[in-house]
Amino acid sequence: MSIFNATTVSEFREKIQTVGSKLIVVYFITRSSNVLETIEKNIEEVSLIYQDVIFIRVNIDDAKSLAIEYNIRTYPSFVFIKQCNVLCNFIKWDYAELIKIIEHLN
Repeated sequence: MSIFNATTVSEFREKIQTVGSKLIVVYFITRSSNVLETIEKNIEEVSLIYQDVIFIRVNIDDAKSLAIEYNIRTYPSFVFIKQCNVLCNFIKWDYAELIKIIEHLN
C-alpha cells in the first residue's frame, strides 16, 4: 500500500520528485469533509489493487499553499501526476471514475 501523507510543501515536492515514472494520485481533503471516511477506506482498497501507483493525501488544513498552487477549490479533489507533470484532475468523489482514470493513465 503506497499512501503518503504530505503535511508540508517540502514533503510533497520531495515525494513527487522521487517516484520516477510512476503515476501519482494526489487527493486533497479537509478534516471537515463529509465523505472523508469513505474516501480513506476506498483509497486504501485502490492502493492495494494498484500497488505501482503512489497516492498522496494532502489535508489542506495542513498544507493550504498546495491547494492554492493546484487551484483546488472543492474538496475532495484529485490531481493525477506523472514525472512532475499534471495529467488531469477531477473534483468529485466517484470511485468508478477514480478507477477509470487510473486504468487510463497507468
